[in-house]
Amino acid sequence: MKYIKILSFIIIAASVSFAQNNNRRLDAGVTKTPEGLEIAKGKKRSTTDSTDLSESDTGAQRIISLKNGDISANFSYTTELTYQDNPFALDSSNANMFSSGVWNNRFASSFGLGIFDLGDSIVTPYVGGSWGSTEYTSALVSVTAEEEGFMDLQNYNSTNAFIALLSQYSNGWSVSGVISYNMVKLTTDETEALRDFVYSIKTLKAFSLDGDNNIVFDAGLNIHSSDSDASSNYTGRDEMNRYDLSSSVAYNTQIGPFDASPKYTLQYSDYSKGANADRTQFLHNLSLKFSYDITEYFDIEFQSGYTINDSSGSDDNDDYEMFDAGAGLKLSARF
Repeated sequence: MKYIKILSFIIIAASVSFAQNNNRRLDAGVTKTPEGLEIAKGKKRSTTDSTDLSESDTGAQRIISLKNGDISANFSYTTELTYQDNPFALDSSNANMFSSGVWNNRFASSFGLGIFDLGDSIVTPYVGGSWGSTEYTSALVSVTAEEEGFMDLQNYNSTNAFIALLSQYSNGWSVSGVISYNMVKLTTDETEALRDFVYSIKTLKAFSLDGDNNIVFDAGLNIHSSDSDASSNYTGRDEMNRYDLSSSVAYNTQIGPFDASPKYTLQYSDYSKGANADRTQFLHNLSLKFSYDITEYFDIEFQSGYTINDSSGSDDNDDYEMFDAGAGLKLSARF
């Protein structure tokens, strides 16, 4: 028993040392639209002829017929297992970089608070939120005891709440304004690693092609007001304050029984505080998603992505590349 305690102490100490030598990037990746709003804007498979704004491909066309009632509700649960070759977004020269499996579970919901016809546009306000858990696992990879100990320290829960105003115009364009709150809390010691208020505006247009094919273009601005935990290798709690300019183009089509969607996103970020005061970066993300409808409410999804981040102006080397691929199940309902 004595030797087991000593061994456990060595593993924990090595894990803490390993964590201190890594710059865990709480701001890695593309700034995403709240998931609760995404499920509201998605296309609903329905056997009825009535439809509301939340039941259409946003930006694809002007809504002609509205559903009776002022309130719409959207719910989803997603579970997915993903392989990531650089889950903590470390620079490729970092000797501590390793791969990991990532298991995500997420609950999301949103409520449409009425549909308002303003003549040239239809406006719907939304409120919603989501809760998720992220667990790093060795299920898909081979890691050392030191690496596995570090992975356990990085597991976290995330919470989102948002309010949004979605306006769709008769020419096919749509504009959304969103205020969202995001919180990341480590599960090991309940440390609140990140609080991030995001103020966003986005415009979107879908261009219909032959059949069910379309191309979706969007562009947006995100302003982040962040409070991050200094133990995550940030010397100031507001060093992730920044604005993002982003644009993406996606092609939506069907390949046999699968809905397929390749997508490219370009995001420019400009930081303003502390050691990041002069930091700017360009992030490129190329993703591919396949989904198969098992039932009207139950989907299986396969997705992969490749990200390149080119950063300059900070005290650290913030460049990184990351690849991920995985599959998951999604249960959704809309009323």
